[in-house]
Amino acid sequence: ADVIEWSNDMSAEIWRYHDGAWTKVRKAPTFLGPGGYRYPEGIGYRYMTTFKDKYGVEAIYAGVGQGFGTTLLIKSTDGTNWNKVRFGQVPPPYDTRTMTVHNGKLYVGMGFGGTGAVFGTDDPNPTTDTWVKVAEFDADFGIGALKSFNGYLYAVTWEGIGVGGFHVWRSNAQAPSDPTLGDWTLVVDGGAGDNWNPMGADIESFKDNLYVGSMSLPIVSDEQPSLHAPKGFDLIRVDKEDNWDLIVGNYQVPPERQTVPRGPPLSGWPSGFGNPFNFYCWQLEEHCDLLYLGSFDATSFLRFIPIDII
Repeated sequence: ADVIEWSNDMSAEIWRYHDGAWTKVRKAPTFLGPGGYRYPEGIGYRYMTTFKDKYGVEAIYAGVGQGFGTTLLIKSTDGTNWNKVRFGQVPPPYDTRTMTVHNGKLYVGMGFGGTGAVFGTDDPNPTTDTWVKVAEFDADFGIGALKSFNGYLYAVTWEGIGVGGFHVWRSNAQAPSDPTLGDWTLVVDGGAGDNWNPMGADIESFKDNLYVGSMSLPIVSDEQPSLHAPKGFDLIRVDKEDNWDLIVGNYQVPPERQTVPRGPPLSGWPSGFGNPFNFYCWQLEEHCDLLYLGSFDATSFLRFIPIDII
């Protein structure tokens, strides 16, 4: 009974805003899994985008984050009724937090357990698995973000905690098809100069440049996990020639953390906009000629720490 209650409570939802009101249009179904317990399709829908397939049919697609079953994506042509997109390229369960449309195809990056794989198709449908692998990077925790920019596909990886910084890759072909690294060029290495930037959080184009924000956690993953000092996210800018500059980040990186040389932050702001608990640059979005950045401030958890251990 407790598992059933947990499964129902943790089921992800999709809500639609229309005519000044919100309506729930999807609650993740539950299913009977190993051990006879019920599990939700996923505890989050981490990314949504629209895409017009090769037949000219436009739909909205949602990616399952932290899923438990065999569903990676769902789609809807009316915003209310949802169907599972057929996918079976790697063993389930599935997780994704990124999709992008590029040169007439929908691309999806695998999350936890996906080893950095990227798949694309021009016909995502409920009955046939039409996906083709176009990349597989050696990323412990998968793909953090994808973006179509300057005619090419860009991918940001999660390299894991304590093993090095995030990478930014660019496809060498405008229509990438080869999953080997020979079809991709490394643009940004080593967490943009700081290996305490293990994960790339989001990527967005703005005024002929790409902006990439990082994620950090004060955890060192080894046989005996430990903590290090908290550090806020960094933000970098990549131009069309694949040169990058630091926009938000610490002025100095200790030698033991430094991976590649970098200059001071061009905005004047240190990591996390000066807040070391601003761990995530969670999302970037261009709107009305301005670039917006949403963060995750971990001090929101402080109220849950028992006062007797502070």
